[in-house]
Amino acid sequence: MKNSRVIVRPRKEGADLGLSGVVILGPGRSGTSAIARAFLAAGYFAGGEDEVLGAAAGNPLGHYEPLPVLRLNEELLAELGHSWWADRPDPEAQLRERERIQPRLEAVLRAMAESAAGSPLVVKEPRINSLLPLWGPVLDNVLHPVLALRDPVEIALSHNRRDGTTPAHALAAWEVQMATVLEWLDGRTVSVAPYAQLLERPQLASELVAAASAHLEPASAARIDPGAASAALDAGLRHEMAGAAAQAEYLTARQTELWDFLRSLPAGEVELSAPQELRSPSEAALIAVHKESEQIDFAATHGDVCRQLEEAGARLTELEQSRAQARNELERAEARHAAEVAEIANSVSWRITAPLRGVAKPRASDARG
Repeated sequence: MKNSRVIVRPRKEGADLGLSGVVILGPGRSGTSAIARAFLAAGYFAGGEDEVLGAAAGNPLGHYEPLPVLRLNEELLAELGHSWWADRPDPEAQLRERERIQPRLEAVLRAMAESAAGSPLVVKEPRINSLLPLWGPVLDNVLHPVLALRDPVEIALSHNRRDGTTPAHALAAWEVQMATVLEWLDGRTVSVAPYAQLLERPQLASELVAAASAHLEPASAARIDPGAASAALDAGLRHEMAGAAAQAEYLTARQTELWDFLRSLPAGEVELSAPQELRSPSEAALIAVHKESEQIDFAATHGDVCRQLEEAGARLTELEQSRAQARNELERAEARHAAEVAEIANSVSWRITAPLRGVAKPRASDARG
């Protein structure tokens, strides 16, 4: 297997949006949030306080995902008939839509750059991994790629603990996403960010930011303090650890080969040269992700139907209660009316005026004339 060579290569010529920064690639739970936090601490910009996905139980310090990018990716996935949990949209289908969609991608990055006011951008949004046939041409010459690497078994266990995702599905999704990322990164200069090494040696984060910042325009690079990146990492947030035994238990042969290649990459700048067979996911991984996606869709649909039935049942109960209440009120009203009639009939005045009512009542013969 051919390893990557450590080399810094000039960026490709192409359309320039006038932006600069980094894009962090890698599946969810692979340390992308921690890496984004290191770049932010050094002076990069991801968005204003109300423009970035905030903290949650699974990410107590924050996700650092630009909400405009996240929302646009959700729109694109929906347009392509997919969702964030589903298998990746067909790359050929993405290529057919690229000319139509590319202006929207450029627009969202321009808007971020305007908000950044000269600071370099850090873009981290895991859906980009599956949409690289669309995003790739926009990212070229605009955002330098940073590749987050973490033991896939740790990723799978983290997904299982947070979401209840089965390890088999999480690993299949990892394989699909990493193969897609490698396909786009092949031949490009990338900053490799091994999550475990960053936590073990925080100074590596400063070195990583410094190396990545060398790709920026000088004015943007001057705003960056790489030394501040180290303090942003928190080893206490790493809850899952795996080793060779876990990898042998969980990984398929293709996943083992893929992880062996990825962990052989040195931290820092490399010109990526990935074996052809690792730049496309195995059929088994695609099938596994697709089946799981169908099950999730079914569960979501089943859940919606159950909720609708529960809501209909609750509404029926309300109507039945309202009907019973109305019936009770009617019965009480009829009882009150009967009591009032009885009270009138038994009253002294009613008895005294009875003869007069008899006189006033027309006889049938009188009515006939």
